[in-house]
Order: sequence, then C-alpha cells, then structure tokens
Amino acid sequence: MDSQVENAIEIAWNPASDQNLKSQAFDFLNQLRTEPQGWQVCFSLAIREPRPSEVVRHFALEIVNGAIKGGQLNAPGLAYLKDSLLAYVLTTYGGAHADQKLDTLVIQNKIIQTITYLFTSLYTSGWESFFDDLLSLTSKENSSARDNAPGIIFYLRILNSIHDEIADVLVPRSPEELRKSNSLKDLVRERDVAKIALSWQDILVKWQSRNDTILELALSAVSRWVSWIDISLVINDSLLGLLFGLVSQPQASTLDVRLDSFRHAAISTFTEIVGKKMKAEDKLELITVLKLSNVISELISSTALQELRSTSNYDTDLAEAVAKLVNNTACDIIKVLDADIASTDQVKRQANDLLQIFLPYVLRFFSDEYDEICSTVIPALTDLLTFFRKESKSRGVLAPQYTAMLSPILDAIIAKMKYDETSTWGNEDAQTDEAEFQELRKRLQVLQQAVAVVDESLYIESITNVVGTTFERLQSQRGQLDWRDVDLAMHEMFLFGELAVKNGGLYSKTKPVSAAAERLIGMMFKLVDSDVASLAHPAIQLQYMEICVRYSTFFEANPQLITRVLENFVGFVHHNHIKVRTRSWYLFHRFVKHVRQHIGNIAETVLQALGDLLPIRAELPEETSDDDDMSSDANEQSADTTFNSQLYLYEAIGCICGSHAVPVDSQGVYIQSVLTPLFSDLEAHLGPAKNGDERAALQVHHLIMALGTLARGFSDWTPASSTTSTPPPAKSVSEKFASAAEAIIVALETLNSSFEIRTAARFAFSRLVSVLGVRILPQIPRWIDGLLSRTSTKDEMALFLRLLDQIVYEFKTEIFDILNTLLTPFLQRVFTGIAEPTAGTDDEIQLAELKREYLGFLLVILNNDLGSVLVSNTNQSTLETVISTIEHFAKDLSDFPTAKLAFSVLIKLTSTWGGPDIVQEVASKAGNAIAPALTPQPTLAGFDRFMITRFSPLCWTLPMNPDFNPKDAQGRQVLGEAAGLQKAIYVKTGQEYMTWLRDVELNGMGMDGNTIEKYMRALVTLDAKGFRQFFQTCAVTSKTSSLPMIPLKRMAPMSLGLNDSLPALVRQKFLAAKAHADLLFSATELTVIQVGGLPFQLRYCPALSKKPAYEAPPSNRPQPSKRPDPFENPIASLLIAKVPAEKATHNLVLNKYPVIAEHFMTATRDYKEQTHLLGGDDLEITHACLKAWEAQRDGETMARRLFAFFNSGRYSGASQAHRHIQFLPVEKMAGTSADDGWEPLIDLMGDGASKDTAGKLPFAYYSAPLPSNPSATDLTKVYSRLYDEAVNAVRKHIKADTGRSIELESTEDGSAAISYNLAMTTSAMAICPRRSDTATLDVAKDDSRGACRIGPIALNGTMLAGTLMVKTQEEWDELRCDEGKLSDLLKMVGIPPESGRVDVHSGKI
Repeated sequence: MDSQVENAIEIAWNPASDQNLKSQAFDFLNQLRTEPQGWQVCFSLAIREPRPSEVVRHFALEIVNGAIKGGQLNAPGLAYLKDSLLAYVLTTYGGAHADQKLDTLVIQNKIIQTITYLFTSLYTSGWESFFDDLLSLTSKENSSARDNAPGIIFYLRILNSIHDEIADVLVPRSPEELRKSNSLKDLVRERDVAKIALSWQDILVKWQSRNDTILELALSAVSRWVSWIDISLVINDSLLGLLFGLVSQPQASTLDVRLDSFRHAAISTFTEIVGKKMKAEDKLELITVLKLSNVISELISSTALQELRSTSNYDTDLAEAVAKLVNNTACDIIKVLDADIASTDQVKRQANDLLQIFLPYVLRFFSDEYDEICSTVIPALTDLLTFFRKESKSRGVLAPQYTAMLSPILDAIIAKMKYDETSTWGNEDAQTDEAEFQELRKRLQVLQQAVAVVDESLYIESITNVVGTTFERLQSQRGQLDWRDVDLAMHEMFLFGELAVKNGGLYSKTKPVSAAAERLIGMMFKLVDSDVASLAHPAIQLQYMEICVRYSTFFEANPQLITRVLENFVGFVHHNHIKVRTRSWYLFHRFVKHVRQHIGNIAETVLQALGDLLPIRAELPEETSDDDDMSSDANEQSADTTFNSQLYLYEAIGCICGSHAVPVDSQGVYIQSVLTPLFSDLEAHLGPAKNGDERAALQVHHLIMALGTLARGFSDWTPASSTTSTPPPAKSVSEKFASAAEAIIVALETLNSSFEIRTAARFAFSRLVSVLGVRILPQIPRWIDGLLSRTSTKDEMALFLRLLDQIVYEFKTEIFDILNTLLTPFLQRVFTGIAEPTAGTDDEIQLAELKREYLGFLLVILNNDLGSVLVSNTNQSTLETVISTIEHFAKDLSDFPTAKLAFSVLIKLTSTWGGPDIVQEVASKAGNAIAPALTPQPTLAGFDRFMITRFSPLCWTLPMNPDFNPKDAQGRQVLGEAAGLQKAIYVKTGQEYMTWLRDVELNGMGMDGNTIEKYMRALVTLDAKGFRQFFQTCAVTSKTSSLPMIPLKRMAPMSLGLNDSLPALVRQKFLAAKAHADLLFSATELTVIQVGGLPFQLRYCPALSKKPAYEAPPSNRPQPSKRPDPFENPIASLLIAKVPAEKATHNLVLNKYPVIAEHFMTATRDYKEQTHLLGGDDLEITHACLKAWEAQRDGETMARRLFAFFNSGRYSGASQAHRHIQFLPVEKMAGTSADDGWEPLIDLMGDGASKDTAGKLPFAYYSAPLPSNPSATDLTKVYSRLYDEAVNAVRKHIKADTGRSIELESTEDGSAAISYNLAMTTSAMAICPRRSDTATLDVAKDDSRGACRIGPIALNGTMLAGTLMVKTQEEWDELRCDEGKLSDLLKMVGIPPESGRVDVHSGKI
C-alpha cells in the first residue's frame, strides 16, 4: 500500500506524466483522504527509512494533518500517532543522535504543524507531558544544560506555532474555537508556563553569542507569548539584562548586520512587552521597570541614530523601530491620563511625569527628516492633542503643564510642513515624493487644527510670527531667502484661513470679524508689501496666486492694492513654466471675477497686456508611436490642455469688459477689439473646414467655444430671475454679441454635419442668452436647423430640449409667436428621434432621456401659460400625435420614470384645458360626500369628454398588466400619479365622470357593484393624498383577488425574496438612473493582452481623467464633519432592493460611477467596517446574488454569469469605509474580448488549470472550489482557510522584506490583519493578499531625456477577473505596446508568489 501511495503522488506531481495516469492518480489520492485508515499509511510513509522524496513526505503529512484537524482520528489513533511521532522527533532532533540527518525546512514545517494539532487535541487529556517531552529535545544525552542546538530550534519553532494556533489575535476564530483556545491557554498557564519561561532564560543565556537563529527564535517566542502569560515570568533581571545588552550593542559594520538584527529583535520584544494589556497603575510600573526612558534615550544618542542621522548611513529601520516603541509607550501613558481611566491622583501624577519624559522622544522622531518615521509617531500626537481638547473642554482651561507642551508640539508641526533640503519642486522624477509630502501635509494640517482648537491664541501668535518673520527676512535680504522658507510661510498663511474666515469672511461692516481675521489682514498687507511675487521660484508664484484668490475679499476691502496684484498676475500668465502659466490663467479668471467692480480704471491696460495670449491655434492630437511616449510635462503642454486653460482667459476678459465700473461705450470697444480677430479667423477657416480640413474644423470649434466663453464672463444676467441684482447688458454691447451669434450660426449652418461643431455651438447658444436677451429669439429657428441635423443623436436632441426649456422659461412673455411657428417642425424631429430603433444599451438610455426631456418640454410650455400654442391653428394637427405619445409613455411598463412623467403631463393638461373646478374641497370625511350636479366648463370645447374617455382608462393599464409588480417602489409612484389624474378629472367634471366610471369604465372591467360603490366613495370623500394611497393599495390587493377585474399573477419567490429576476431589476434600475443622470456611466475602450500567456483585459476610460478637479467650497460654507456614506441612506434611484425580503440585512445598490453597465453591489444596512472580516451573512448574500443572476426565466436561452469582488484594507483599492461587495455581469465585462479568448481569471484558478495558472501569475493567490449549494458555514470555512493562507504569505513576505513596505494590522477591533481582494463566483472563491493599492512604472526613453513615470495606476479586486482600467492615453499606449509592463504592475501590488507558504506548490489550496 505504501508503494501504491508513493507512486500515485510521484505521478500526480510529475509534469511529464501521462494525463490519463495523472487523472487516475489524483482520483486515488482524493479517495485516500476519505479512507478512515488512510492517514496511517501516509504517516508510515512520511517517517519511513530510507526517506521518500520530499514531495511524497509533504503530501503524506498533509493528509495526516487534515485527518487530525477534521476529527477523523479516535483516541487510540491519536495516542498511536503521538507516540510514533514523538519517537521520530526524539530520534531526529534529540541530543542522543547527533549524527542523525535533519529534515528539510519544508518537512519540519509539516511535522511542527502535526505536533501543534496533536497539542490542541491531547494536551487537555492524553499528552499532559507535552512540554516536558519537547524540553527534553533541548539537552544532549546525560546533560542538564540547554546544549542541543537542533532540538532547541525545533522546540522554539513549536512554541511559536502553538502561539499562532491558540493565541494569535490576527487569526479569526469561531466562538467554539475561541472557547477551546482560551481553555488551552488557561491550562498552559496553570501547568507549564513557568518552566517554558525559564527555558527561554536558559536558552538566551547559553546561546546569546553562539547561534543567531536560536537567539532570534527565542526573542520571537518571548514577544509572542508575553501578551497572554503572567508578565512577571518575563520581567526579571536576567532577561532584562540580556535585552538591555542587545539594545546597547555598538553600531555594526556595513559588512556584518548581525548586531543590528539582534537590536531590532530586542526593540520589538520591548514593544510587545509594553503593549501588553493591564491596569493603568501596572502599565506605568511596567514602563518604569523596563527603564524604557533610559533604553530609548540610549538608542537616540547612539551612533546609528545621532551621529549618522544626516548621512546616507542613517539606520532608518532602527529609527522606525524605536519610533514605534516610543509611539506605543506614549499612547499608553496618554490613555492612563484619560479621566475615565485613571484611578488615583498618584497614578495621574506618575503618568504626567512620564509624559514629560516621553514627549521629547515623540517630537524627536516626529521631526525626523524621513516622513515614514515621522508618520510612525503621529498617532501618539493625535491622542495627546485629543486628550488636551477634552481636558480644556471639561475644565474650561488647560493645566499649565499641558499648556507648556503645546508650543513645542506646534513648532515641530510647523517645521515639518517645510520642504526638506533635498526636495526639488517640479522635477518629474520626484513627483511621487511630492505627492507623498502633500499627503503628509494634510495629516500635519489636522494636527495643527487640533492645536488651534485647544489654544487658539497660541496658534494665531505662532503662525503670525512665522509669516511676519519670513516676510521681514525676505525684505531685509532683498529677496535672497530660501524658497522653502517662503513656501512654508505662505502655506501656513493659506491654511490660516480655516480659522480666520470660518465665520463667512474677513470683514463685517469694514471691521475684521475676529482676532484671527485681523491677523490675516495684517499678513495680507505684508504679502503685498514684501513683493514676494517677484521671487522666481514657481512654487512661490503659485502659492501667491492661490492666496490672492482665496482671500479676494481682502482686496475688495482694499482696492488700492488690486492694481499691484494684477500686475503680478499679468506677469504670471506669461510665465515660461507651463504649470505656472496654465494654472495662472484659471486663477487670474477667479481673481478678476471677485474684484471686477474695482478694475474699471485699468481694464484697458489689462486687456492690452493679455492680447498676445488670445490668438487660438488649434492643433490636431499627435499620433504617439511606441517609442514616443509623452511625459506629464508634455501632456500639460498638449494643445487640448492649453486651449481649455486659454478659455479661462476669455472668461476673465468678459468679466473685465462687463464690469459696471467700465463705461458702456468702453465696454463695446473692448468687446469689439476681442471679437474682430475671432471673426476674421473664423471666416478664414470656414472654407477649408467645409472642404474636409480637420485642423481648420478644430480651429472653428475652438473659436466658437471662445465666443461662448467670452459671453459667459461678460454677463450673468438671467432674464426671468427676480432675485439677480445684475442688470441686462446695454443695447450697444448686446449688438456686438448679436454679431457673434450670427457668426456662430453661419459656421453651424456650414458645418452642421460635425458633432464637435454642434456641441460647441450648443454651448455658445446657452451662454449668449444672458447677453442677447430677446434678441436671440428670432434666431431660434436657425439654431434648431443647425443643431438638429439628420446626424444628430438622441442625446443631442435631449440636450437641446433642455436648452429650449431655459428659453421658454426666461422669455415666456415674448416667445409665443416664435414657438408657434417652430413647434410643429421641431416636434416632428423629436418624434423621428423617438421612433428610431435602438441598437444597444447606450441607445436605450439615450432614448429614455429623450422621452423624459420631451415630456419635460411639454410641462414647461404648460407651466408657463403657453398651452394655447399646442392647439393653435398652426399646431393643431400635431396635437393628436402629442397626446398619443403621452398615452404610449404612460403605459410603458419598462420605464416607470417616463410613465410617471407622462401622467404628470396629463394632469397638467387636465388642469389647463379642463376649465374651472366644479367640485370643491372634500366636504365630508365620513364617506357620504356627493359630487355636486354642475356642468363641466372646459376651456377647449369637448375636452371634458376627451379627458373621461381617453385619459381615465390609462390609469388602469399598468395594474391590469400581468407583468406589473405593484410592490415595485417606482411602479407605486406611477400608480400615485394615475390616482392624481383621476382626482383631477373628477374635480373638473364631477358627476359626469362619476356616471362614466360606474356605468362604463369600472363595470366594463368586471368590478362588482359593492366594489364600484366603495371605489367611487373613496374618489369623492378622500383628499388627493388619501385617494393616492387607496389606489396604490387597490393595485397591491388586486393580486389577492380584492379587485377581480385585474388578472392575478403570483410570482415565484426567489432565494433573495425578490419579486422579479435580479437581472431584470438591475437592468431596469440602471437604465432609469442613467437616464436621470443619477449615475454617471463612462464608456471604455477594451483590448486583451497576455500576462504569462493568460488573457487579461485592459480598459481605457479617458472620461475619468477629464473629470473637473475638486474645488473647495467657499470658506463661508459649513464644512462636512465627515466623509459622506453613500450606503447609509442610499438614494431611491440607485436602490435596487433590500434583501432578504423577510428580514433585510443588506441593500442592493447601483454603483454611481460605473464603467461597466449594470455594476451593482450589496452593502450592509447597519454600518460595518470594510476592513473587518466578512461575516457568514455577507458571504451567503453574495452567493445568493450570484445564483439568482444565473437563474434562467421561462423562455430564456442565453446563460448569464456574475463576478463578485471585495476590497478590504488600505492597499486593496477600497474606496468606501462602509462594508460592500461589488458585482459585475461577466457578459457586460466581456464585450468583444470574449472573441480574443478572455474569460474571468478566477475561472483559470480552478482544479483543471490551477497549477498552470499559479506559475504564470506574478502575484500570490489562494483559491478553492465551492460546493453547489453551500451554506453560510461552508462559505465561512472556505473564506477562513483562504484568508489564513494569505496572512501566512504576508507574514513570510514581511520577514523577508528588508524594505518594510507593509506591516500586519491590529485585529483587536475585528479588522483583518492584511489588505486583500476576494473574488467569488458560484463555483469558486479566491483571495489575493496586497501590499500596495497603486503602482507606477518607469518608461524608458530613447533620447537623452532618460525615463518618465506613468501612473499611479489603481488596481482593486477586478484583477482577479483579469481586468484593469487606465485613465490616460500614455498608460493605455504603454501597456498595450509592452505587455510585460502589466506583469510588472501586478507584481508591485501583490505579494510575490515565493512569499506564500513554502508547502503550497500552486496558487490553489
């Protein structure tokens, strides 16, 4: 039997084996796992002499361990295994057999795992001498000393394994496992912990200078076990003396890092010891006993951390380790000082004394020039300032000893805000460092604001002193000050506004609003007087402009300074640095917009200075070749980017020309001076553009955009607004813009087949309204002809309808004649667009949007008393078509938002043409009100009968449809509008409508007499809201035979409790939300590239890179207290369902910013952290969604699949803190890439391809198949097993990673120990541990410019689907052209495969 098993294992793991034989071998081995006695065969094989191959022994021990863990061994079997294994271990590692060949490290790992499992099974009863037996390994035969090195190493590794199994807080455990682990720990503490602790001491004393491995393993065991054993067993003179000795080791040479390694291990041991939870007074005593102040002081003054601090030999790893020890100790001291924790005044005094000692240590590392070291102690400072704030708030004043601490803390924060001496602003190679420094500045700003909350006066004085001193030095040194000092002062000045203008502004009735505002005003005077703008450094110039824009109210109150500042701005807009120049165009526009009323006397001068920047030079985008990659600087210099920034200059010029301080005659002259060259340029390029010259067409597009932007800047007057204080433009100026409108129309008529030209013209049209007023009305027919060409899309029609809504609203009293003329031909174009067949999802969304804009346009006409235009002689022939389209939309079961809007239009038509109300407010609520017998008086003859016979039956079309679901939230809203229509008809027609309902409509639907009377009584006696609820209830109860005239349709309940198929619900919601712009769908380009021979999708979404930059809200607007949670109360248009229906725990919600259609997610209804481990309910809901998606309805033939993924941890790509798991339809992901062989990567991790896939992917992953109908328990077991493997991989990586790129997270609050991505389908689950959320790539250049960097490129759980999205052209081009770059990206964000468990031969468990 042994030989059969051995042969099967060899065949299964031999790549050259015949596939049929290999399949038989796997079947045999899988059957062996289930055999009750299979473990015995495997165990005998594992310890046999001569030894089999390593792979045979490894697999055999794996089966043995699985049998122990799975409870397959009875008591005699466990006893046999214990005795046999102990005999083998004593023979192999015991001191009596020094010549015995030791096992390899891989086999040792498996044997240690076996012993650990036996410990958990037998230590309580059956192997009480466990630790005594293991301790016997540490001594040679007939020796009492710990002198057997192989046995000691084996013993210490078992101790570490036992800790990981029963006490590691990073390992998730079930309640039963937790109970068992606690019981074992109690038993160890009772029986053996004293002798174990003594063994550490003996081993350390014996081997501290003889064996590096033993020393490190012993310190590791102490560090691990100290958290759950009596501290007195560790804190003794011998151990502390050893630790002190290791910490005090001299600096190691560069060729021998042993001593540094020991020192780091000792510091880590100190950190774990001090981190042990205990009472406040005990923690303070521990800190004192450990002499941590002396230890840290000695470390800080060591050569490594003091003399070498400013050199390249500075030991940053040591500094970070000591900083961590300082941070943890300081945090514990601060916790003791908390009033709710400290038990006695003596304890608080002792804690205060320690705080006085440790604060300088905290500030030492906080001030370290390496930001990673500084960041290590930020938590301690955050806790300290939070404590100060609580103390100050509760006592009214901060104690003097704490007040004295604030000044050095604030000084350190301000000093850390400064660029260090090695920084090179604007250097492309330093962009990552710059981004990281700006992130650090944000964290420092939080600390600085915390100081301001505790002691506002100190903050004000400190910042005032820094800014004032810097400007004085700048003046005295005649501008020769280091730019970093000036940048610091200006940055602090910019941040000072958070305090100075938080109440709405700097001034109140020409007086400063606060002391802080008064100081800021003084700073602004010094800013201007110091002539800091003359400094040549770009960072200073940008800061100067940002400050002037932020505090523009200062210049409004001190207009005498505006001229000087504008002179500086004019210089900056001509700057030779592309970043300064293009940014200054935007900031110049912002500044001018605020002070426009104070620059009338210098308007001409400013315009003349800007004249050379106004000529527009359109350039077609260049085709980038494989070896012609654009750097970020080159991207900023691109023609498209430059033109978009140039538009801000045109808007600024419009602001200047439109200022009330500029005489009207001068306004016209200035505007004409800008328009004339634009007109000439437009005329020169129209001909070539018409003949197909692409660059000329682009030039025309840019010129039209410039004309529209100029108009936008000139006037913000709104014709129909009653609140605006801005008067309309003068007639003479309006005439100038009328010429611009004429020029644009000519260009549009010439080139209306161009989508880009139509888009620019539509933009200009909307901006010209505010400067032309009623002058634009006669041009509207020409605008319509130009903007709505035969090639216009539904989207363009919808946008133009929205524009017409604006025109109708603003010129309601003047537009009737023009609207009367153009309405019929215009609506005919709209009807044609609506009638066109759709081809794909995008077309369907555009059609839905066009329908709603059309109905909205009708409502605007009716709401502005222009309804008569619909029934005029000119348009009467179109009225029937209008009514028919409304009726059709009202019956559309697939588009509830449009149906609801259609009923709203019908209600408005009823109120407009139905005549006066003949039924007053409900007279009685007792159920006996009767409609008065008055005759309807419709505005349109016969409209009363038309409403009754055409409109009223529409109210029943939805509830009578067998596919209608009355429990759908949007469907209920449509029913509410239908009820409103019935109420509106009744109010206008009274008894005539009641008679029709009773004798014709309701009777014809099969409603019995009693039900008819009940229904009519509700219509008469209930108010509008009451009847709406009644009608909605009728629709619901009709499904249970309350209303027999509505056919019944019972829907089979699904596992989630949904009343429709999940794909149908998601699709319906997605289309509606997209149509209403409640979600922003971005289209992507798609290609498939190879990673190690595996197909990988690459998506390009340029729309995301063009999203407008975030602009901070005005300072007078209250700032949000926390980041909004989109899942706390999801908006109705994105909420798909609450699941499960019976007792909902999760919401199904659409993604608001999808790049793949029908992207949705499940989020917990109660707030749960994204970083915490998933619960069984999360996994069960996820699998239920996957199953529900694949379930086919009657008549369906196309298979559907869903891919689920979860991002957890700071490096996972997670964007929200509220727990959510995301879903992507596989068919939507695939697109055309399925033709290129793409399939979700997780599918390639299954049984058939797992081993092959693992060798091809540059990151570690762990996957497992799922049973066909798994329970929550099944899913949790698989998840826990995969997670454990991932944590082990990260541990291995951390130990091997000298760069210390990641660390394990604390799991005390339930958080995961690592960042990871999880993926799931109905058949498999996979986990990928992460070490970074983004990656950047250096791209080589062929010329002398060296290399440039692309990125950062973010990756999340979709990488387990084999897909990646990029946002820039250069990223898209580079990754497509060099497929190896994608492999590099994946390698950067994941854990290297070799960092996984050494006993895993592939990615699959």
